[in-house]
Amino acid sequence: MAYWYKQTGEHKDQFNDDRPNDGISLEEERKDPNSLFNYYKAMIRLRQSNTAITKGTYQTLFNNNDHVFSFIRQDGDKAVIVVVNLADTSQAADVEIGTAWGKKTANFIGRQEVKKNDGKINVNLGAYEIAAWTVE
Repeated sequence: MAYWYKQTGEHKDQFNDDRPNDGISLEEERKDPNSLFNYYKAMIRLRQSNTAITKGTYQTLFNNNDHVFSFIRQDGDKAVIVVVNLADTSQAADVEIGTAWGKKTANFIGRQEVKKNDGKINVNLGAYEIAAWTVE
């Protein structure tokens, strides 16, 4: 367990509420596919495997919900579409993607079922949820 404060004294007593099996330790996070540790591993894999993230151009994608942020990164025939719910409640949005939804599209983050219609995708996200798709 890594801490940013001293392991003794008032900081430990005030901020340390560690308990066994609380899901915070690396050992516990490795076992949880929804943990922060595994989320960052997925982000690193995406960055290493898709040049759209490292070299691609950025473009904000219009959507009809002020609580949702959406964008695309493109590099040649590769792209990544990202949709982020910035609210503490579930949100739905129609995201204008134009022709970006390619022949080979894979859900990379999240498990949202997406409906494509007239150059838009309809996405339903939980509170603070992120969805991302790789497109080729």
